[in-house]
Amino acid sequence: MERFMGKVSELHRREIPALEFVPSMRGSMSEESKHGMPDEFDYLLKLSRFTECCNKVDFDGTRRARFSCSKEKREAMKMYIDKEGYLNSNNIMKQFISTLKKVICSPEVWNDSSLKFVSFREMKVGAALKVVYNGPVFKLLQISVDLVPVIAIRVDRPPRAP
Repeated sequence: MERFMGKVSELHRREIPALEFVPSMRGSMSEESKHGMPDEFDYLLKLSRFTECCNKVDFDGTRRARFSCSKEKREAMKMYIDKEGYLNSNNIMKQFISTLKKVICSPEVWNDSSLKFVSFREMKVGAALKVVYNGPVFKLLQISVDLVPVIAIRVDRPPRAP
C-alpha cells in the first residue's frame, strides 16, 4: 500500500504541483495494532506547500488559517487564498479531490500493482477508496482506504514554564 500511495502522490504532484502531498499512514495499520486481515488503511495526505506557508491561525470561532508567505509563493497559490489572505478550504478541497480522483482513475497508477480499482467516493473530509489485493498470501482481499488531505499549521505556543 505504501508504494501505491507514493505513486499516487507523485502522479498527483505532476498534475497540480501546488497541491502536492506526502502520504502518512495512520491508525491501527501504522501502529501495528490491527487484528485480523489487513483490509483497512487510513492516510493523512499532508499538503506540503501549504504547510510551508501557513503559520497563523485565528481562533475566533472560524478557525481559518491565514496565508503568510513570500510574494512569489503567494502569487503561485492565489487561487486558494481569499481577499483577506485566508485559505479558501472549499477551493482547495474541490481541486484536490477532483485531481485525486483523476489520478486514481487513470490506468498509469495501477500499472505493476497487485491492487485493482473497485471504487472512489468523495466524503466531507476527503475520499474513500476501495481496492482488491491479489498476492501470494491474500487472494481477492477487499481493502478500504480513507484519504484525508491535511494542512499542518504552525501555531505560536507560549514558552514552557521552567
